[in-house]
Amino acid sequence: MLRTATPFPAPRRLRGVAAAAHLLLAAMACGGASSPRGAAPERAGPASASSVISWALGSGARGNYPASADAFLLLLPRGKPLQSAARVSSACVRATSILPAPPGDPRIFLVVDGALHFLRAPGAQPEAALGNDPALRLTRLLAFRAEASPVQILAAALPRGASEEQIWSITVSDAAILRAQPAGDELALASQEAFFAAYTTPRCQAGGRDCLRFEDDERQTYIAVRPAPDAPLREVQALASTDVRDIAWGPGEEASFYLLVGGCT
Repeated sequence: MLRTATPFPAPRRLRGVAAAAHLLLAAMACGGASSPRGAAPERAGPASASSVISWALGSGARGNYPASADAFLLLLPRGKPLQSAARVSSACVRATSILPAPPGDPRIFLVVDGALHFLRAPGAQPEAALGNDPALRLTRLLAFRAEASPVQILAAALPRGASEEQIWSITVSDAAILRAQPAGDELALASQEAFFAAYTTPRCQAGGRDCLRFEDDERQTYIAVRPAPDAPLREVQALASTDVRDIAWGPGEEASFYLLVGGCT
């Protein structure tokens, strides 16, 4: 009479592997597979270009004015009528955006006809930066990388063939563009808090406080300030009906405003 063979017990090591596999399958069935202990959390990707533009310029930032619309730059002391503003640019130019340089640098950067220009001093003629790429049309100057040397400008741009604005990093020397490339700083552009920790903009005070906006209704244009990122706008100064294109805080301790104004009259 034949006896039924008794199976040999599996080696201990194989039993351990099988048990571990069984536990892993059970965990996946209950709640899905979890990240291994100690694994680095996933990095947040950069925010959309429209979000970055909104942080730098204020939510609801206006679109670009026609390139044929000439404008000039004024420095207006706070509380003074527009007629008392000092003329900063000596000539009318097709400018759509301004960005006063960081403290210690007297230049004011401008976008003129889609290219980067700068004023070296009040009353000077805007100069085109060497190295502008005709295939990269700048639309708005947003901010500076904090404490970067040489200067790194964060800008909105339309590369040739693009249908929507993109965020680019423009590194500049005294008179030339050294490098222009899509902004790849994912952590610094992941949130509004990270943005203001990594970048400075002359439209806001440190940390994204007291950010300037210009608003208009059916009767007048006025300067407004947002004391904190989530605070409501507060009207600061009325400007009658004025074609304001861009705005930034002026230099020095006394409150003043740079205004890019259309009309050239």
